Amino acid sequence: MSAQKQRSISIGSWVRARREEDDDEWERCQVLKVDADAMQLNLRFDGGFVATGVPLSRVKLADDPDASAGGAVDEPRIVELPVDDGYAASVAVPAAPSDAALAADPEEKYRYVAAYKAAGNALFKEGKYAWAIRTYTDAVARLTRVCYPSRERMLWDYFARVPCAQCYSNAALCALKLGDYEHAETLCEHAMECRPEDADLTKVLLRHGQALLGQAAHERALPLLERAADKEPANRAVKEELLHARRAIRDKAKAADAGMFKHVDLAKAGLTSRRAAAEAGAGERLSRGFAKLLDAADAAAAAALEPLLESKLCAGLEGAAVRLAASYGAGVAHYHLVGAHCPPSNLPRGFQRFGFVNPFRAGGFSDLG
Repeated sequence: MSAQKQRSISIGSWVRARREEDDDEWERCQVLKVDADAMQLNLRFDGGFVATGVPLSRVKLADDPDASAGGAVDEPRIVELPVDDGYAASVAVPAAPSDAALAADPEEKYRYVAAYKAAGNALFKEGKYAWAIRTYTDAVARLTRVCYPSRERMLWDYFARVPCAQCYSNAALCALKLGDYEHAETLCEHAMECRPEDADLTKVLLRHGQALLGQAAHERALPLLERAADKEPANRAVKEELLHARRAIRDKAKAADAGMFKHVDLAKAGLTSRRAAAEAGAGERLSRGFAKLLDAADAAAAAALEPLLESKLCAGLEGAAVRLAASYGAGVAHYHLVGAHCPPSNLPRGFQRFGFVNPFRAGGFSDLG
């Protein structure tokens, strides 16, 4: 492809674009967002319509926003990344194949992107993650610009999109190491556009999940990590991140529940089970009965404690302890009321169940001491 003079597009630039790929009219619009990695733009057309992810193949530069629809416009241009003199001087990237080389050997483009990816790998091993990200994303951008009429055509080429997915995935890993989780997420989304398969797909899913976990978006990360685990159940990194996501979601739910009910009386609000409410009421009744007993209000004490002897809702050892204490308190109350020679037939049934058939004989309570 012949070399052309490059011009930059930035946010706020006025361009002309087609709303749909098969439209004939080039309409005036303004750039809202530039995605240099994917070579796509978000555009706002006249009337307020916003188009997202518009490929550069559907864009022409227009310097004058007031130019008529039929005015002269430039040919589509690629968005150039800012030049970093240190990068340019230090990083050796492969030369783009010429039109003649591509015509003679169409597979030259695959060797080109492979060499570009190798340059990114070398930077990654050196710990130069920012430069590696630039190299990986440049590999896809330059492959598309030099060797294909559009990004869409490149994505149709299986032997091109595979290394492109790997470049985006590797760039996402670099962004994770830099703690740039939002950029890592975007790079993983671009990798998924390349339709990775097998181990490449698992890596993208894992890194996408990690990028979301880094942003505390645990619910969004969970299905990605579960999908990665389904593909590679023995993958240790996937299992660890999946466990992390599930724990975070569980802890978040517990914290939310605790905050919701922190100042709420569950029993009064009717939000406890019948058994829980009965157990809470039994404890209150027991305390009230013994308070009456200490006040010498024996009849009131007996009235408060006797119902606990027949309670079926206080289960387990705690319930048995409540009934035993109630039996003792009610027995003392009855002793004060009727004396030490109360016939067994006049005792509440609960006393008999706990073995207190004759608790009112002289010295009858000494066995409980």
